[in-house]
Amino acid sequence: MPAPLGAGIARLETFSRLGLFSASDAAACGVPAQLLSHHSRAGGRWERVLPRVYRVRDAPADPRQPYLAALLWGGASTVLSHHAAAWAHRLDGIQTPPPELWTPRSHPPAGVIAHRGVIVPEQS
Repeated sequence: MPAPLGAGIARLETFSRLGLFSASDAAACGVPAQLLSHHSRAGGRWERVLPRVYRVRDAPADPRQPYLAALLWGGASTVLSHHAAAWAHRLDGIQTPPPELWTPRSHPPAGVIAHRGVIVPEQS
């Protein structure tokens, strides 16, 4: 028997990262796409920040959110790159850059810089 929708929503918001989650995260928690759409309308409990990436409206603001949102948009084979990676590693002299990714995805959303490519895992 599936868990009640309220339990799925609570699980999704509890396990969100920096208040962010993807549509895939929602589905894994049992939250259907229709409910995701309903709660991400104006004034809803979530807001869409990038395609298929959402933020819990009550989550505190964090300067890392745009970077995590970009990573969630990019998917599992995506990493921060260039100035965004340097900022994340707190290298000296790096001002807050826009999210910049190395990703196999194309057509990034506005505000995200994407360099296309595939990261080959190191061989053991």
